[in-house]
Amino acid sequence: MPDLVQPSYDAEYWTEVAFVTDGNCGSACSLFTQTLQLTGAATAFTFGGLKDQAMDVASFGGGDVLEYDDTSPLLNIASHLGYWATFGESDWSERHTNTWVNKPIPFPNSARARYTWDMDTPTSQLGPQSLPRQFYIIPPHKQLNMWARNLDERAAIHEEIVSIKNWTHLRMNPQFPDLGDCPVYHKA
Repeated sequence: MPDLVQPSYDAEYWTEVAFVTDGNCGSACSLFTQTLQLTGAATAFTFGGLKDQAMDVASFGGGDVLEYDDTSPLLNIASHLGYWATFGESDWSERHTNTWVNKPIPFPNSARARYTWDMDTPTSQLGPQSLPRQFYIIPPHKQLNMWARNLDERAAIHEEIVSIKNWTHLRMNPQFPDLGDCPVYHKA
């Protein structure tokens, strides 16, 4: 990478990173911001919502949306291949030989099902037993009691954020320490 960077590039120029959200950040944005926040790489600011109450920095977690009709035939083939590969002698096969438990079948009517696969589960930040993202409220380090109807009001929010001089202190002492607090906040 050094050959891509211009000689005038100053890697120390940005010493603090923050993100600002009104809580509408979702899917890939949710994954991106939670990673920045929970690893201690950025300070999280929110605006809007209810005065003096914590709000989540994101609206929903990400994941791939799949159609049951598209995936059930593939799962059915995979279950047969697994059965044949173990000659029906795996523990699962022996327990479910005469059942349809592991055989996805098409719906018998026009009903349709969609589901999320490969959900945004913050295991690297919250541990291997963590639930999908939508089960958590991850509050910001600082909730601003400000609302923006236009760009001028949004600029006032940014000015307020810039006026806060010590973001490291803010990360280590979040506004809502008992709600969604994470040990990473206490790292220097």
